[in-house]
Amino acid sequence: MKNWEILVKKQRVIYISAFLIWTLVCLFAGYSIISEEVESKRFLLEETGRTIASSVTHAMEFTARAGGVFVEVREGTGRDESFQGAGRDVETKDGRLLTKFDPPFLLSRITDFAAEKDDTVRVRIIGKAGLTPETTPSPEER
Repeated sequence: MKNWEILVKKQRVIYISAFLIWTLVCLFAGYSIISEEVESKRFLLEETGRTIASSVTHAMEFTARAGGVFVEVREGTGRDESFQGAGRDVETKDGRLLTKFDPPFLLSRITDFAAEKDDTVRVRIIGKAGLTPETTPSPEER
């Protein structure tokens, strides 16, 4: 074999080796970028969840202190049947009809609204004892 043929073969081996190393470096860099992006999205979702939970908690505390909240009756509003008698429905001077929601009913309406708007947010109302299997807390939630 001539010297130039040996040099050509060595160059091919060097080029192929360099190509393989470069491919591995690119794959590792891409994996690193993707994993950072996934972690960033997970963190953002967790923070969004905490913010939503905090906002709902504050709204529920306010509603509980006020003994409920009046909501304008519109199509799809619904009525809280747990309130009976005087004081549940009020008509304003300008003719609008308001109905009173108690805190648990308001929370169920908020969770229904959240489920309709975004299927990535899931809310589950549970109690310490749980009256039904759906409202019984899992071991992680205790």
